[in-house]
This record gives sequence, structure tokens and C-alpha cells, in this order.
Amino acid sequence: MKAFKIVLISLSLTVLSITLHAQPKPYKAKAAQTVALKKQANEMAAAMMKQDYQKMAYYTVPRIVTMAGGKEKMAEKIKQGMMEMQARGVIFKSVSVGDIKDIYKSKGDLYSLVPDIIQLSANGTVITRGAYLLAVSHNNGLRWFFTDTAPFKNQNLKKMFPTYPDGLVIPETGSGVGM
Repeated sequence: MKAFKIVLISLSLTVLSITLHAQPKPYKAKAAQTVALKKQANEMAAAMMKQDYQKMAYYTVPRIVTMAGGKEKMAEKIKQGMMEMQARGVIFKSVSVGDIKDIYKSKGDLYSLVPDIIQLSANGTVITRGAYLLAVSHNNGLRWFFTDTAPFKNQNLKKMFPTYPDGLVIPETGSGVGM
């Protein structure tokens, strides 16, 4: 009987663990929310290709902009980073945004992981990298803000984004992600 209780408790803990670590259920987004997200993600990608640092700062997550010292300083930091890459022989060839698969709602904010494919040339070698942008909306999907997910690696997300959905995991990146 004691062994049965131990097995039952162990099974209950396993089910609880799986439940707590499950991906959140996607929010039933309205078409307008998904269209706005895709449009704004494409505008961010276009700004990157045009080296429009002001527009890139405009679309950057506000908390990150604040941490950088405001939009002007954020734009300058982006410009410096891009110029450093170019000085090392890294040139962006293209950026394309994949399909928006899911939007998640958490404490009034909307989140989505937006796949993108970046093609760059590094000293003559063409490299294609699949990645994800984290998209956040604080006004029900009318306006979206973005940040690269690479610095987060599923850690410190709640610290940077207090309303980040529990269990939403940033997928591994690689060639051909999400396209």
C-alpha cells in the first residue's frame, strides 16, 4: 500500500510538472492584429536594410529604448553596432519575415515570436541565419515593438518583460527557421 501511495504521488508530481511547463495556448487573434504585426515586422526589416536607425529605434521595445537613454541614443547605438559590423566585413544582404503563427495574451499584453531569415555576407562568404524576433504589443495589437531573442535564451524574460507568458519558450534558431 505504501508503494502504491509513492507511485501515485510521483505520478501526480509528474503530471503537475508537465502542466506547469506546457506552452501557453495561443490567443485567438483578430485578423487585424496579425496583419498589423506582419506589416510592422516587415517595416522593421525594411528599416534595417535601409539603415534607417530612427525607424529601427521606433520599433524597438520601449524598455530597451529607455535603458539605452532614449530614442536618439538608441538610434545611435544601432548605427554604431551596424558600422562596427561593416568595418569587420559583415554586410546585410536581406531580411525576410516569416508567417505569424501564434499570438499569446498575458496580463493584457500580446506577444508573438516572429520568424525571420537574415542573409549576410561576411568577408565574401554568404551566411543565412534563421532567428526569431520577440514582438510585444501593449495596446491590443495596434502597435508592435520588437527585439531580437538571441540575448535572452529563455532566461531573464520575466525580468525584462514582466507580463511575458508563462511557458512560452523561444525556439532554437538555425537555417530556415519558421519559413
